[in-house]
Amino acid sequence: MTEAYVLVQAEPTILPISSRLGAVEGVAEALDVSGPYDALVLTAPKESFELDRIVEEIRALPGVLRAIPAPLVVSREQESSMAA
Repeated sequence: MTEAYVLVQAEPTILPISSRLGAVEGVAEALDVSGPYDALVLTAPKESFELDRIVEEIRALPGVLRAIPAPLVVSREQESSMAA
């Protein structure tokens, strides 16, 4: 499994957006945040190629201006096992 965060910018008129982002298949968690991005999405695709589909579905949501994927170099699961 390849985990990735997706940084989302959206039109102010549709905020908050996390509930709509959370409905996308493959999204593990979606949070509304403040700052240069409006939401932070943690994805958990079963296969690495599914990340592209998830990001495209997020970009297709009405009001989403930008969705930038940031795949984790070391997954949270791998990091936990290395610390043990």
